[in-house]
Amino acid sequence: MGWFSKSSIPSTHVEHSKQEDTAAAPTPPAAATTSPTAAAAAAAAAATEEPVAVVEAPLVSPIVVAPLPVMEFDEYKQPEDMYARFQVSDAMNELAACSSLGANIRNYYRYGTFKDCAARYDHLKFCLSIKTKSSQVAQVMIQKRDADLRAQKKSQPNSEDVWTVRSHPPEELVELARQG
Repeated sequence: MGWFSKSSIPSTHVEHSKQEDTAAAPTPPAAATTSPTAAAAAAAAAATEEPVAVVEAPLVSPIVVAPLPVMEFDEYKQPEDMYARFQVSDAMNELAACSSLGANIRNYYRYGTFKDCAARYDHLKFCLSIKTKSSQVAQVMIQKRDADLRAQKKSQPNSEDVWTVRSHPPEELVELARQG
């Protein structure tokens, strides 16, 4: 009998219908016949004694999207994403691509000098150095290196250095306006 007793199972009396009644056409569920078109399809199915599935599309509510907050470049990255930039194999591939014959010939043709791969070599050395450190120390080293690279990039000349703020128009333009 098992681990449960007969008294613990609720008993319900179920009447079984005759064999002839089970061959009648199946009626669609009540949820499917809520619209007039579904009722007409169900009536047509009952008349032809062929089961027809009537499916109604559920109503879709509009999606409201809140604006995302503005974040700094490194804020959205997860810690494992930060390590993805410092793979030793990727750093070796970049160094090999920089110092390859084709890249140096192209650089010599365009600029008259061979390519300087010192930055890629430093990146490879840094990738090798963080592999021996714990994750907390490596994360601090990465943040310090990123801050140093950002400061170095800001100190270099950029497109904003071309423009100078003037308080009055240049003398050449003033003379041209007087003559013309």
